[in-house]
Amino acid sequence: MKQNLVIGWALIALLALAACNNPAADSPPSNNPDKGKVSNQPLYDDDGNEYKGTGKVVLKIWQANGNEDTKNIGTVTNGKMSFTIPDISSGNYSLYDFSQVGGQGITVSPTSAKGLMGSLSFIEDSSNDEYSLSFIKTVTDTDTAYKYDSMSYYYVDRDVTIKGTSTSSYDDDGDTYTSTETWSNVSLKKGWNAIYSTHSETYSNNSSTSTHSTTEIKDLKWKMYLR
Repeated sequence: MKQNLVIGWALIALLALAACNNPAADSPPSNNPDKGKVSNQPLYDDDGNEYKGTGKVVLKIWQANGNEDTKNIGTVTNGKMSFTIPDISSGNYSLYDFSQVGGQGITVSPTSAKGLMGSLSFIEDSSNDEYSLSFIKTVTDTDTAYKYDSMSYYYVDRDVTIKGTSTSSYDDDGDTYTSTETWSNVSLKKGWNAIYSTHSETYSNNSSTSTHSTTEIKDLKWKMYLR
């Protein structure tokens, strides 16, 4: 049941993108519309070793009509990453219906809110290999349980509030898997926002839980995973 680490989570695979509360160097992203700036942050590989190479940071925006827009937004120099997520409010993008987030028990207000999905990648200069980027921390990784914290990037076209809890289940080869999503009264502002999430899995009862809020989670690190 253990899943690969990803920037977002399995809601509907709609949206992802965000911002920074403090644009000063070495401050991690948090909430503030249109201030998606990261400066001189260390980058780590999948094994937790600090990366020392160079390359470029790429933003991929996934639109509701299936089109993809790719933008070069920053660089990695001697293992230190800097990027600025661009303002896309004036762009002609196909937006997702935000009211589709989650399932029964999740409310989105206003229901007319729309947003975009995207992801961050790192392309290494020396090899031209592409890596996915995550702002993440593994909390538990054992034979019985798995838990990690992460931050995802969201763009919305207006102020919106998401709250509630949704539980779903499915059967696979005679086993029942249960997933619970909780949005802790998440208030997003028009533009880029940051969502902090905790995802946990318990293998003994095939259950998983995910909670999402705008409360900053400390000690996350930027990590790169080969695509």
